Amino acid sequence: MGSNRRLVVFFVVALALLPISAVSATKVTPGSPCKTLNQKVVYLKKTYKCIQSGKKKVWSKGVIVSVVTAKPTPSPSADSTVPISVVPSPSPSPSASPSVVPSVIPICSGTAKSEQGKFKISIQLMDPFDNSKTLNGGGMFLRVNSIWIGYPADINGQINILVDSGRYDIDTLPPVRSEYYISRKGYVVSVSQDGQYSIPNSKLVNNKCQIGSELTPAGLKRMTEVKKKDYRVSVESINLQTPTSTVKYTAPISNQKETPIVLELYPWESKHFVLLTISNRHNPVVIGRLLQSLDSSYEIYNKITSEFPKYTMTTSSWSRTINDKSVIAEIPDISSDDSSKIISCGGNACTAVSTLGIEIRWQVLESTLMMLEHLDVYDHTLFYEQGRTFWPQNSCAPKISLKRNDPTITGFAVLMRYVVIKNLGLQLGPDESESGDSYYDRILATEQIFSQNETQNLQGIFDEKSIINGFDGNAIWASLMLYLGKNYGGLDFYKKYFSSCDLLQSPSSDLLAVRNWKALAELAAGRNLDSIFIQRWRMR
Repeated sequence: MGSNRRLVVFFVVALALLPISAVSATKVTPGSPCKTLNQKVVYLKKTYKCIQSGKKKVWSKGVIVSVVTAKPTPSPSADSTVPISVVPSPSPSPSASPSVVPSVIPICSGTAKSEQGKFKISIQLMDPFDNSKTLNGGGMFLRVNSIWIGYPADINGQINILVDSGRYDIDTLPPVRSEYYISRKGYVVSVSQDGQYSIPNSKLVNNKCQIGSELTPAGLKRMTEVKKKDYRVSVESINLQTPTSTVKYTAPISNQKETPIVLELYPWESKHFVLLTISNRHNPVVIGRLLQSLDSSYEIYNKITSEFPKYTMTTSSWSRTINDKSVIAEIPDISSDDSSKIISCGGNACTAVSTLGIEIRWQVLESTLMMLEHLDVYDHTLFYEQGRTFWPQNSCAPKISLKRNDPTITGFAVLMRYVVIKNLGLQLGPDESESGDSYYDRILATEQIFSQNETQNLQGIFDEKSIINGFDGNAIWASLMLYLGKNYGGLDFYKKYFSSCDLLQSPSSDLLAVRNWKALAELAAGRNLDSIFIQRWRMR
């Protein structure tokens, strides 16, 4: 359920650690169709990736290419206890060396143990915001000859590599969804034939070499702003006590298995949610701020939708509640399977439509908490998932959902995540390497691009091949609804719109569904909207 709903999802379904060899391209336009999934091309100093967007394969928005100077290496072979992928170079680019070289360079060194005929070296990723703390999430690449091998870190930021003697380049990988604020950093590890190893610019602590990514200019700027004495955080924390015992959580995806997946997780309870985490070592103030913002978001959603979700444990095997509150369950990696494979719908997070209960990859939750603590920015994943919970399935889906390529269900979640985040005055977190505000502005601009393109019409934007400003029908629909809300009443417009679906007849065609859309908008705005739907958006 819900697998057809992600825009960019959910495009990071495997830690973003799966680079593909990039080739030159004559011309690439973000959002335009591509043929080979995960193919990468380089055009005008940007790398574009062929991603899945709904039922289509399209080019991503592109990431600026950093030039890597190749270093000669011996010809050892490397193995890994948990390798993700093997891809040809070029690949992640190490950051430039500091302009000021310290007089004494720390060097992590030691004697590696032999394992499976190779040398085992333990790596510890450190928090780029606080180098005294370990990092939850992220990973690294190791270059063997001209091949980069990806290694994910575990939830404690630890990685073990198995290598032959030789010299290897290392490139760190920031946690999921943090690349706008955190950039990669390069290291070199050298291993002698008798297992003596060294990593400059690293130090040995608890038999692990500490390495880390570094902050981008945007990350440094935001952190400086938050650290100012007169800065007030956007949301005050609710009072939470650190849980000392766990509760059992059964992953819905495993309900049909002989042995269901049962997790022991720590509960943090707020007014409307119970957040279940793998560890109880989190800062309760940070958890309290996240839950307070989600509680406020929950109440806005509840105000806007006419039908509160009724699907519970007795009516839906996908529903998850504790004390009649919606569960948010952090899903760990299990038996070497990435958590995205354990989550019910796959991807970064999942919620069954109109059902209480959210699952989220541990990498995404840990990154969310890290950015909230240090930068006071809010990742939109959980706000989006509430849009799945609160979609008025019974009242609105039969009245405004198009039959051919329905954008409204997922479009509602895309729309409402921004409505609630902006209404609460929260700072948007990034979407991969793009700032949250930039991403939001791009969605807003999509309506203007559509309205100025006379070859488009309102029914045509929902064709599977329709891409505007890099977005498909889900985000296009959200863009048009954002335009209506900004011009005709904000939250009151959306409340009247989604509370009035029962007044309409179920349409028998896409055209009648679009007409229902116009009728609801006019009811919510309290005026005739021919100038918008017919003249501006060219409704046939």
